[in-house]
Amino acid sequence: PGCLHEASPTFSRDGKRIFYTCVHSLYIGDIRSRPITRGTPTQESPTTEPTMGMALSGDGRYLVHFHGAAPPHISLLDLKRHSVTQIDVPDGSGWPTLSQKGDKLAFSTDLGRIGLWRRDLLHPDVPPINVMPSSRHQNSPQYSPDGKHIAFESKRDGEWRLWVSDPDGANLLKVSGDIVASGAPRWSPDGTKIA
Repeated sequence: PGCLHEASPTFSRDGKRIFYTCVHSLYIGDIRSRPITRGTPTQESPTTEPTMGMALSGDGRYLVHFHGAAPPHISLLDLKRHSVTQIDVPDGSGWPTLSQKGDKLAFSTDLGRIGLWRRDLLHPDVPPINVMPSSRHQNSPQYSPDGKHIAFESKRDGEWRLWVSDPDGANLLKVSGDIVASGAPRWSPDGTKIA
């Protein structure tokens, strides 16, 4: 009761309890546990958003879970003290697990990149060019109506933000504020505004 849905279930090592995320909305949830047979749920910790995997240590004292809040991190929850330690991890991480002793952490990380490339359709034999190289994801490019600029979203400074550049990647400018998350940009027909 009280959950929109549940996610990321994991059994305690003794098999007597199950831990899971109670999802309330896209950005609100909590971690709960309950006995396998009978009993009411116990809230173990609130989360800022639904988790992507969780695991328990062998002694049942620690629970790790990942959520994509900025900056991305894995939370190590001490179930006895009800304290949380945040462990920084790269973008694209998730699905943590703990060693039997609880002294080692493993997790997966997607190291792939989504980049912005340009191809000359009049000269198909010419290879594509990486227009704005970055070690972070960027996507949703759109040329301005006059063809003199490209608007796109990028995580090049850590968060999804709206950027504009010349078609060759020069004169790169962040145009969205640090608080505002970006989306797929679209130019107005006269090229003076971006939605």
